[in-house]
Amino acid sequence: MNAGLSLLSFERWSQFVECGQRRNLITHNDGVVSEQYLKMCSKEGYIFTNPVAVGDKLGLNPSYFLKSCELMMEVAFKLGQTLWRKIFTNELSDADDHAIEVIYEDCLQTESWDRAIVFTEFIIKQKNLSSDQSRKINTINLAIALKFSGKKEQADKVLSSIDWSGSSADLKLAEAVLSDKFDNAAEIMERFGKQGELINEQAYHHFPLFREFRKSEQFSKTYEKIYGYPFTVQLQRNADKKQAIATKEIEKQDEEAKLLLEGNASANDLKSKATAPANTLKVSSPTSKKKTLKIIK
Repeated sequence: MNAGLSLLSFERWSQFVECGQRRNLITHNDGVVSEQYLKMCSKEGYIFTNPVAVGDKLGLNPSYFLKSCELMMEVAFKLGQTLWRKIFTNELSDADDHAIEVIYEDCLQTESWDRAIVFTEFIIKQKNLSSDQSRKINTINLAIALKFSGKKEQADKVLSSIDWSGSSADLKLAEAVLSDKFDNAAEIMERFGKQGELINEQAYHHFPLFREFRKSEQFSKTYEKIYGYPFTVQLQRNADKKQAIATKEIEKQDEEAKLLLEGNASANDLKSKATAPANTLKVSSPTSKKKTLKIIK
């Protein structure tokens, strides 16, 4: 079943083919270039950075390896999302939620901006998203990646392509923050208080959306007005909590190491005892019975 898919339409298809062919070379031919490798790469339109001939030896330098990893992640994400949406049409909401989670956890939180751009652009282009809100959330995430990767004009263009007037307060806040309209953002923030539809207190601390807004006076004043304590106070609480968790983890690892060492000691002791019968045999004459019992004991 191809579910209406055409991998050949994937814009990085030629790179994907080259990656697979190089894998074959390294696995089966010690990395030595073959006619088959050149034929397949040429057929799919792969363009070599440097000339490659039969008999040359290819390897995996760090740059190539990391780019290949990114390519595999892109293929997995796009293929998985496409199949999900085409085969399980009643699970569009689940597919949307999964895409948003992957983009947040594996792209925005790690500041992998290029990956975030690739993933969000792909999702936004899907015709079968579950809701308008899902499309807008992905638009916000795309704008975040563009802005913080130094492409502010493109981020502004993406934001201006959407009518935010009928959106939730959370999305209006996000648009205002990304557009550097901090006074407006503070007003919206105060309006929905401690908990929005999508945004809560922890989001202000961890969501990359707020990385610049957090530094502003407007944010500091509004945050304290809403929660009753300064942002820096909660920041310290979070830091203390992380430290406590880290300390607990270290203590757990130390305890496990201690048990492992004790286990090794017990094993060595058992091994020593296991050799005792051999000594017993040496003194097992009738006249040495008492001595034998001592040895066994």
